[in-house]
Amino acid sequence: IGATYARFSTRFQQSIGDQVRTLYEEAERERIFIPLENVFFDTAARGYSSRRPGLNELRTVLEERQIDVLLVFATNRLFRKTYKSLQFVEEEVVERGIRCIFVKSKIDTADEKRWRLFLQISAAMDESVVSMYADHVRAAHEGLFLRGMVCTSLPMGYTGEVVAGEETKRKRPRRRIIIDENQARYVRKAFSWFADDGITIQSIAQRLNGDPEAPSPPKSPSGTWNHRSVRYLLANPCYRGEWAYGRKETKWQSKKDYAKQVERKKPLKVEFFEHLRIVTDETWYAAHARLLENESQAGRRSKDGDKTSRPRVLNGLFWCPTHNRRLYVGGGFGRNMFCKDCRASLAAARPLFSELNRELALKITCEKIAELIQADNDLVARVIHSCEEAMTAGQQVDPSELKRHRAEEQRLRRRIEFTVRNLGDTHQDDQLATDLVNDLDRQRSIVLAEITRLEAIRGTEVTVPTKLEIRAALEELGKTLTKAASGVADEDAPLVRHIIKMVTGGRIDLYQQGERRPKRGWLQGRFRVKLLRLVLDRCSGRHPAPEDDAIELTLDYRQPVPFVAEADRAWALYKEDKRLCDIADLLRCSRSKVTKLMKYAAEQRGETLEDGRKRRHRIPGKAETIPLYQRIADEVQRLLDEQFLMHEIATRLQCDINTVTKAVAFWNESRGLEIPDGRARRKSLKRKKSPKDQSDGD
Repeated sequence: IGATYARFSTRFQQSIGDQVRTLYEEAERERIFIPLENVFFDTAARGYSSRRPGLNELRTVLEERQIDVLLVFATNRLFRKTYKSLQFVEEEVVERGIRCIFVKSKIDTADEKRWRLFLQISAAMDESVVSMYADHVRAAHEGLFLRGMVCTSLPMGYTGEVVAGEETKRKRPRRRIIIDENQARYVRKAFSWFADDGITIQSIAQRLNGDPEAPSPPKSPSGTWNHRSVRYLLANPCYRGEWAYGRKETKWQSKKDYAKQVERKKPLKVEFFEHLRIVTDETWYAAHARLLENESQAGRRSKDGDKTSRPRVLNGLFWCPTHNRRLYVGGGFGRNMFCKDCRASLAAARPLFSELNRELALKITCEKIAELIQADNDLVARVIHSCEEAMTAGQQVDPSELKRHRAEEQRLRRRIEFTVRNLGDTHQDDQLATDLVNDLDRQRSIVLAEITRLEAIRGTEVTVPTKLEIRAALEELGKTLTKAASGVADEDAPLVRHIIKMVTGGRIDLYQQGERRPKRGWLQGRFRVKLLRLVLDRCSGRHPAPEDDAIELTLDYRQPVPFVAEADRAWALYKEDKRLCDIADLLRCSRSKVTKLMKYAAEQRGETLEDGRKRRHRIPGKAETIPLYQRIADEVQRLLDEQFLMHEIATRLQCDINTVTKAVAFWNESRGLEIPDGRARRKSLKRKKSPKDQSDGD
């Protein structure tokens, strides 16, 4: 009793019937009976794979030893890997006492002395033939690619046009790649939304899914747009006319038994087709620069969806100047940011001891910049004047600036090429080199985006914005930042980040202030405000020279003290030579609180409080101010006559109950009367408690 196994590789082949017929003919010659249930086969299955339905069924029959002979059409029908073919025949077949015949390869395990050698040679040839065929197929595809023909799947926005007189190997008409205008307009919309309007990738996906006429993303099982499919569209360089063949190659993972797409160091072929351009270079590079910027904000999403206490808008903008590295998100529930190098140091030696609260940092930064834009009219006038001068006299692109960016792009390109050629010997070296190449490529893309922007505006007509337009832009910026101070919505986050990045130059240096103890210190941010750059960018898309920006700003990132307003008022009265007791009366608080307010106000202003005894001696008119208990004495006595309780009188007059007691004593002593006993008075009253206390007791 025997069994057969047959296989073909692709869905375009149909050779199972021919293989099985040949195997039955051989079985008839060898006088082997093969039941129909012992005919095993796999369709459209790769020879590299070990997990195939038909092969697994054959393994079960072999384990149970239900057959005596296994017939296979050829060695390449079993496996395309030499060691797998040898292992299967040796362990699964021969060691169980079963004979194996490869009909077309003329290999029979009954030939005990030579079958291993013949099988090894034949399997090795099968494996090498695959790579040879692959080279031939790639060469044919490269020829089609250079002619602009369809040789692989097309991205959204393109379709195939039939070429008359040319057919494929399967007798189908050959097609040339052209732009599909119905889909291309949605590609242009996506780029415009992302690069010009600053809409998030998730919002773009929602807009495309909400449009019934919008095409589905290619190769999407669900047919709906998501973050990944939109990002793939925005990052595809073919939309600017740059097409590539062979960006990735298929690597078979033998241990995991599946194929994996691996990025090549460089594509096999790169060609520029201007007739296949859908978006301009300026738009594509602007979108690419923003995609790279989004990568710097990457991180684990919050599970509870709380974005108010963990805003991502300022991620990557705060720096530790001592170690020259960005702050990382961490702390309790990811609400703070810190420097990794500082945290690794001893507490006493940390340049940045305190952590930066993300919500507080966004609130203070937005409020201060909005205040700077809106509140200072003189500053607005200076900005408008500078804008008009820059737009009138220096709007054309500076050739030296364009030359500097091109030199920087060439320097980065040379570093990338050098790093790729010298990857290292160990896996760790490879990983470090890969990270460095990715970072250099990110920098190069940003420089290319700036070069493209400068070249795009070089030939455009110069227009000077009016004062009204500039004021409207400033007002809009102020409103956007004021709204962002209380929380940033997803649709506003890109615009807010762009504004802050333009104003700060993309970097805010932090310095430690206060004590190096928990909750005793805070971080101070310093940066140069580039308002002129921001306004020109909003009004005309042009940037001024670096020397035009000269406003230094310092921000203290610390929680506001609740009694700041009281401290400011107390300090103003102190500077008016008011005595502390008079200040306490005017603020309606105790003298001990006034002392605390004065110490806080002096510390904030960097001043030293005057000695109290010297100050009292210096201030004239010590007795001119009538004490509070004397001023309210008549009113207190009137309320006592009306049968009010002492604490009710204190509440009504907004003072302390001790002040009321002192006012009663003063009123009686000033008239030569005996001071009444409070307990005796309370017993004589008909009402012992206030109405509120009585209701609580009931």
